[in-house]
Amino acid sequence: MPGPVLTVTKRAPPVAVDAPGDAAFELARTGAIEAALEGIITVDDKQRIVMINPAAQRMFGCTASEVLGSELSRFIPARLRESHARHVPEFDRSGAIELPRRARTDMIGLRAAIEWLARDSARLMDVKITLKLDDNDPCVSAAAAIALYRMTQEALTNIARHARAHAVHIGLTQALPWVTLTVADDGIGLPPESQWRAQAHGLIGIRERVRMFGGQIELGNRPGGGTLLTIRLPASAVPQDP
Repeated sequence: MPGPVLTVTKRAPPVAVDAPGDAAFELARTGAIEAALEGIITVDDKQRIVMINPAAQRMFGCTASEVLGSELSRFIPARLRESHARHVPEFDRSGAIELPRRARTDMIGLRAAIEWLARDSARLMDVKITLKLDDNDPCVSAAAAIALYRMTQEALTNIARHARAHAVHIGLTQALPWVTLTVADDGIGLPPESQWRAQAHGLIGIRERVRMFGGQIELGNRPGGGTLLTIRLPASAVPQDP
């Protein structure tokens, strides 16, 4: 389901283990990586995968034996590989890059990040996801772009948990002064008495983000079945203190 974080790390140079304490530390570190809830992939200097933990295997639907030794680019859509390559020097300096659900809005843009998220979510949720996105990224602050991406994630997670949907449609448009995000599904819909019970449907996070940016949110049933979530943020929005 949407939401997990993937961290790609660079393999550290080998360190001699001279004492029992060193060995214990290495075992603990390895155990922590294996048990981590977030996906973690470690690559070598040539961007070849040398470790992939169970969370990352579940995220990508693969086993370690299938991917060890292969290039990290196997997990990157062809149209985004050039952009990824430009960030490899930064990766070499820092040793790690954290990608929320394999996409960073500040690295590839909101439109591309949502396309990436939709592709992954369609596979993981076993639903058809269609998109109607403006040709260009909306002119919003970096914080607002991240919020729009996160709210798309949260909406898809909610659909996966509750909607029993077979198809989802995501829209992202800008018509000043608003940027509008819509997420619609063909699932079972909301019981009338529960339409605004955000807690019951996992929408608290979305409502809070919308409030922080001074936006608007509408949630309701669609004619013919399913739900429609509409979020509008002011194009000039910046997050406000609670």
